[in-house]
Parts: sequence; C-alpha cells; structure tokens
Amino acid sequence: MQNLIIYVEIKIIKERIRWVITIIKVVQVQVSTARKQFIETSTKPLIILDFADRDFYIFNTKDKKRKDELIFSIYSITKKEVKYMKYEMLIFDIDGTLWEASEITMIAANIIADKYPEIPKVTIDDIDNVMGLGKTEIAQILMPNIELSKAIKYVELQINKSLELINRDGAHIYDNVIDTIKYLSKKYKLGIITNNVDDYAKLFLNKSNLEKYFDDFIGNASYGISKSEAIKKMMSKNKVTSACYIGDIKKDMQAATEANIDFIHAKYGFEPDLKCKIHINDIIELKDLL
Repeated sequence: MQNLIIYVEIKIIKERIRWVITIIKVVQVQVSTARKQFIETSTKPLIILDFADRDFYIFNTKDKKRKDELIFSIYSITKKEVKYMKYEMLIFDIDGTLWEASEITMIAANIIADKYPEIPKVTIDDIDNVMGLGKTEIAQILMPNIELSKAIKYVELQINKSLELINRDGAHIYDNVIDTIKYLSKKYKLGIITNNVDDYAKLFLNKSNLEKYFDDFIGNASYGISKSEAIKKMMSKNKVTSACYIGDIKKDMQAATEANIDFIHAKYGFEPDLKCKIHINDIIELKDLL
C-alpha cells in the first residue's frame, strides 16, 4: 500500500458527551514515513485523521457506517485541533456499577424477616429489582401490605444488617474496578453517590481499599435528599462545573438528567436493557471512553 494520508473535510456536531463527525469530502495526500507503519497494518483502505500532529485515528473506508459517520470519544475541539475534553469530576453509583451485593443483601433481609414474621421473605430477584432505590420505594415494593412508616423502619433494620454482613464478609467487586479507578483518579476528581447511607459508601471504600482515590462520597439516604440533589451538592462542594455520572439503572440516568450532567450506562449492572446513548459493558472501557 502507498504512503497515503486521507484528508477529510468534516462536519462536527456535539451530541451529549460525544462529537459526531460526518465525512463531507475525502482527498488523498502524502503521509510521513513515521506514520507508514499504521497504514501497513491493514490490507484494507484506511482513513487516517491527523489534526495538528495530535492523536490521529484509523478507520476502514469500506465500512459504510464508519465512512458516513465517525463517532469519537473526544472531549473538546479548539480551532481545527482535536484533543480530549476532561470532565472535572466522575461520579459513580455503587450497586451494579462498582460491586454486586445482592446475595448478602438478601440474606440480611431474610434474617430480619425471621425476627418479624409480618415481613415477607425475599429472593435474589426481589433484591435485584430494588437495587439502587431509596428506602421508601423499597418498602413500598417489598412490603406493600405493611403500613409505610413501619415498613421503612424494617427496611432500615435490613440495611443495617446488610452493612454488618458486608463488613464481615465483603461483597463482589466487579472485575477491573480497582485498576480502572486508580487510572481515572490520575485524570479526574472521583466521587460516589448512592441511594444508601453514608456508611454504605464508606464500607465499599474500605473493602475495596480505594479510599485514597476518591475525593468525596454521599449516601443520600443519610440526608433525606434525592440523587440529583446529591449530585448538585457534591459538585458545589468540590467546586466543579462539569461532571459525568456512571450508573446502571433508569433512576441513575434520570438523576443525571435532572442535575444537568452527562450519564454513562453500566450495562453489566441491574438494568442491562436500559436505552442509553452512551454505555459500557465493562468498567475498563472508561479508560478509552473518557
């Protein structure tokens, strides 16, 4: 293959956290020897986008979708240069995003149910259906026949028991969480916001040994505020104006929208079929996406 670089005239439109780059015109020009190796790695025609000697990208021009519309995980565009746009802060959900504690939560709930016979026993599916919800919603879903204020107190007992068991036995931290958080902490402020209590966030940080990598956490159940209010509170406290929330359920996406920040869906969590423009199948994908 000849040493060719493809000059691409483009149209740029911002779409949520990505920029949509559409090809308008393609012209072949000479490429430097230093970049020849990238062209020779493929037997198919390639487009190399080179912006002011910054990072450049290679695409297969025979792929119609890629030819018509190129979507980058890029962050900001100044003049004709492409460079990464840093969020000032990344905020994470816990359950279904950083770790999975369904089984131990189920065990804790049923221990309390054994002490109070009016509380119905729960299954793993029951727990999965309420993961990430607030105490009131959990009480309404799992204890519909118990007076609400009483049911909320039972939920609080179950939460305290789950904290006790997790503190003793731990929970399942998803693959690649530790390394990815350490990597991202070098580029961003990191935060945790959960619908659970502050002690739950502290427990995750302690069990994962990630305390020093996170700048802040809020368990909004400890303050009686919504997740969107917690996001705004955290951003104000940490003096940031741009942030992104990473979570796994519709409530997380709604909270991010209400707080007017971007959202990335963790498809490996409790709502894998949630329709969201930006998603990851493994937390390690954040290294390339952000």
